[in-house]
Amino acid sequence: MQASLTKKLLGNAGLVNNALQATRMPSTSSILSDTLTPYIGVGGVRHLRARILNKVMKQDPESVKHHGFTFYPRHPDQKDPPYEPAKLFMVTKIKSVRGQPYWEKYLVGRHFKLQENGTTVIVKNTPETNQKLYRIKHLVEIKPITFPNGFPTDTTSGFLDHHGRYVNYKLLDVSPEDAQKSLEKLGKKKVDGITMRNRLRLRWQQRWEVM
Repeated sequence: MQASLTKKLLGNAGLVNNALQATRMPSTSSILSDTLTPYIGVGGVRHLRARILNKVMKQDPESVKHHGFTFYPRHPDQKDPPYEPAKLFMVTKIKSVRGQPYWEKYLVGRHFKLQENGTTVIVKNTPETNQKLYRIKHLVEIKPITFPNGFPTDTTSGFLDHHGRYVNYKLLDVSPEDAQKSLEKLGKKKVDGITMRNRLRLRWQQRWEVM
């Protein structure tokens, strides 16, 4: 009688224990193991945080989808000011790719040919280029190229400064005949070295201007 009662109590205790385990919240280790298991074989554990965040943020209704990437505004009511998009971008490498994933190293070194820090390239403002620049925006500095004096027709008479402004300058329109005449006039007024030394020595000795 006592043995059967003990067995019955132990059976009831087992049912209660199973019910408690079923209603218990899963631990953090179990959640991480279930979440990270599909990514272990793809790229390792190093860049899992970014992939998990991207997977979660894809369901954000406030995201703005562009060609090749999705933009997540910092504030729900954030609006970009009106501006005229530039035709060209000046891209400068400002950070090393050491420790970065292989796709970022490929875009920086192979696609845009940015080998050393401070290297600059000029690229077109196209959706495909913007998609690649968005992936490496933390490694490069992007400046739109502006033309304060208008779009140039001849690229030999201008320069691009470090602010991304292309400045045009006009060359002197002088014919070869006028240039030759000017050289001949300058040659007549030329002073030889002996005369120049004598005048400078005389000025030094007398300490006043000698004509």
